Amino acid sequence: MKISIKLSIVLSCLFIGSCQTDINELNQKPDSNITSQSDIERRQESVPYGTQFFERRLQWVAYLSAKVILHNKNARAEVLSLSSDNKIDINALILPESQAVHFKSAFMEELNHYFWSNGEVSRGPDEDTPPSGISPCCVGPNGYPTLSAAQFMDFMTIDNCIELYFPIPLTEENTSDPELIASTGHPLSVLNKNYGYIRYIEPILNEEDVLTYTQLKIIDSNFLESKIITVVARPFRKSKSCLYEDYNYISSFETFLNNN
Repeated sequence: MKISIKLSIVLSCLFIGSCQTDINELNQKPDSNITSQSDIERRQESVPYGTQFFERRLQWVAYLSAKVILHNKNARAEVLSLSSDNKIDINALILPESQAVHFKSAFMEELNHYFWSNGEVSRGPDEDTPPSGISPCCVGPNGYPTLSAAQFMDFMTIDNCIELYFPIPLTEENTSDPELIASTGHPLSVLNKNYGYIRYIEPILNEEDVLTYTQLKIIDSNFLESKIITVVARPFRKSKSCLYEDYNYISSFETFLNNN
């Protein structure tokens, strides 16, 4: 696991006094009582801060990628062409040498939309603002994350090994003109569910009768039966550079939402 995540976990234990909750005990077995976002959040709050931040940042990777895929036809075609075995390394989509020119351009636009640039919010809040629950760390003015676009790029491409996984295989048919898409991050536990977001092309009325483009949802095997395109951001292990030893209780990140 990367040093930054390890350090966060160690520091959280030091400041609290001791890690009262054994992360392995919490995360090594599924909990059938997890049925809502609040249930999942209570479970996540019991684990070290490093794990919480990592999971939330995975949510952001998935959210931004899903928004690009939904709204950009050329980007969808690139992801469909470049993905293999229903997954693709995020580096293949966003690094300067990436062949996915449309995805890369749209992703960077979204990244700069939500993340601070030189200490200032580049754009004000609007109907595209995602739920604040996926803030990667701290929340600054207007509910935006206090993390620069450059820092988040480093998180994705240098500090970690992250890939996008599509539990509903992408096809020319389901990517031709989608009206909605879902996104979530790996829960960093053996749970086979996590909270996530549905994003719509056209706004819908929420429970408060307010127009919104996003809807909070539990993403699990039952949800996947809807056949809605779902973007999952997850780590993957790579010799030496991305061992993720802090998560050895997860034998494989690939089992999440994978019914094969």
